[in-house]
Amino acid sequence: MRKPPDGGPLQSVPMLTEADYRALVDNIRDYAIIMLDPQGRVISWNKGAQRIKGYAAEEIIGRHFRVFYLPAEQDGVQPELELRTAREMGRFEAERWRMRKDGSRFRAHVIMTPLHAPDGRCRATPRSPRISPSGLASSKSCERARRASGS
Repeated sequence: MRKPPDGGPLQSVPMLTEADYRALVDNIRDYAIIMLDPQGRVISWNKGAQRIKGYAAEEIIGRHFRVFYLPAEQDGVQPELELRTAREMGRFEAERWRMRKDGSRFRAHVIMTPLHAPDGRCRATPRSPRISPSGLASSKSCERARRASGS
């Protein structure tokens, strides 16, 4: 029940169903909304993630999120460091170069905030990268140069 802004009688506000929530998340196109399990494997993927990263849900679910990092960072400690920082500090936020399925790079603004179970354990970590406005032009320039060089 909720009181309307005009001070009238209380009104019932419909709750979102699971299907409503899924439709909401799936229709967000400018943000990749990704859920990671405690080990960093992708467990949820929206259409925005597919548009930005290039993977279909069935290709990426179950894979470790390190595939989004540049090759030099994939085998290093950076992915785990960012996940641990999110858990320990309650949030991780950064702007970094990231990798798409096709190997192209883009500048991403990434936010990770862990979700906790009632007992305090980390259940999952939502990750919501988006193409950084400051990196959009440089990302397009880099891609044009990469295609022109044939690499």
